[in-house]
Amino acid sequence: VEESNMHGIFSVLLTLSVLGYVFSSIDHHIGGIVEKMRAKGDISRTEATLELAHFSLKASNKEEIVESEAFLLLIAQLYSESQDLRIISVQTIGILGESIEIKEKFVEYELIPVLLSLITKDSEQQTLAVVQTVGNLAHSSKVQAQVGDSGGVQMMAPFLHSTSEQLRRVTAGALGNLAMYEPNCARIKEAGLIADLVNLLSPEKYPNSHPTTEEVALGAIRNLLVDESLVEDLVSANIVPALLRLKRDGNEASQEIAYELMEYLSNAVAELPGTEPDEFTGEAGTGEL
Repeated sequence: VEESNMHGIFSVLLTLSVLGYVFSSIDHHIGGIVEKMRAKGDISRTEATLELAHFSLKASNKEEIVESEAFLLLIAQLYSESQDLRIISVQTIGILGESIEIKEKFVEYELIPVLLSLITKDSEQQTLAVVQTVGNLAHSSKVQAQVGDSGGVQMMAPFLHSTSEQLRRVTAGALGNLAMYEPNCARIKEAGLIADLVNLLSPEKYPNSHPTTEEVALGAIRNLLVDESLVEDLVSANIVPALLRLKRDGNEASQEIAYELMEYLSNAVAELPGTEPDEFTGEAGTGEL
């Protein structure tokens, strides 16, 4: 394990200790799982972590699990030599981070930078698990801020061009959630990702793209408008033809978001110097909005 990675793990564990972290009463319910997670074999640990993931899905009080020995072992597994064990550990953390309260605990524990450090171009599966988990955790403004401050936007940027549509879609979704924290909108712009998000709507660039990917990209673009200054950037990225096409040919969800965006942009475009409002008044040559 690299020294810098171990430093991240030790930092989280030390933070938990300083915060007066104590094991909860739930340990007696998952004692068998904990014993297997303590074992030396990666196969045993992976099986135990899968059991913990299933237990966590059904648990009504996930906070008790986050305050258990099992959670400490889960964090320690993030830098296991076994990729399968790392991935299932990341996914289990995502399952546990269901509530806003737990998401904010993860911020307090400084767990978000540890997760981000697992993003790698060498493993699509691992990166997919991390980006999906971080994206789901980013329904909290505190997570959004910590991801942005930790360089998460820049780390995710290359994956909008992935050959994997699933990874492109998950990355767009994560960026969309991060965009709800306005400073991240500027980071998304600085990383050159506005045009990349618009390109996800292009059948020329991605001819076999699934409608769900278009929906997710549209949602991310809508969230970017938290920062009204990005209207001009979206227009410059040729968002209008893409929205006109989706209003006509998209599925119901895409049509609804495209219509909403067109309405917003058409109201905002009059404020932009040098932009022709007529751009927004046609639909594939029909002359109707």
